[in-house]
Amino acid sequence: MRKILVIDDDMRYQDGLLPFLQSYDFEVSEAATLSQGLRFLAVSKYDLLIIDGALPDGNGIDAIKTIRESGNNIPIIFISGVFRDEATADLLRNKYSVSMVKLKPIVPDELCREILDIFRGSARLKKPTFTFEKKNLLQAKPAGLTDFSQYRTVSVANQIEAVQKSYLRELPNELKQIRNQLELALHSPDQVDFDQLLNRVHNLKGTAGMNGKAKVGELMGRIENYITLFLACSYSDDSFEALILELLKAENEG
Repeated sequence: MRKILVIDDDMRYQDGLLPFLQSYDFEVSEAATLSQGLRFLAVSKYDLLIIDGALPDGNGIDAIKTIRESGNNIPIIFISGVFRDEATADLLRNKYSVSMVKLKPIVPDELCREILDIFRGSARLKKPTFTFEKKNLLQAKPAGLTDFSQYRTVSVANQIEAVQKSYLRELPNELKQIRNQLELALHSPDQVDFDQLLNRVHNLKGTAGMNGKAKVGELMGRIENYITLFLACSYSDDSFEALILELLKAENEG
């Protein structure tokens, strides 16, 4: 069984990704900080690292630099909603030998298939086997099929569904809280913790898309940009008000 370490501080993101990785027969460890992830790497051997671009105690690029300078050549997938420029991608691929650079939001099944491709490139990996708990599920994988999602065990499929339903139930309230903070920012900005708000918006940008809410993820990306402009004192009230109205609409849609 291949072992994967995921370093990401967003627990919702980790909760959403974990059952997908496990359904492909990967053993997964999770770390919420750069320091914790580096400790894991120091004491255990992993076959692949998935690392987020923004972490509470540093960023993914710094982590990758540290890992490579230590002589560790573990395959790495860099996933980020912050570092979106081609120069950064070239640096990661060419200088630090990162196997893949992906932008949030990700499609979990697509990511899992890409992980299989990475393993096949370094060492031939036996195709994963799947067990079935209902007789009406297909018993064999047709040749050439690339979507493994229909071959999950029923228990894993149910786990994925439960995680996504829980996320979607909580989403309207999360959007409402972000909207309340934006409204407060318009009138009493000194009462808003912008670092916390930015982190909240950034995390939601990454998780909404992977749970079928791509438009919400796109909206969070625009809000993130406007908050950054707001802090640089180059924003317009009209822009914020328009985003607040979009948030209200998203809340009502659920």
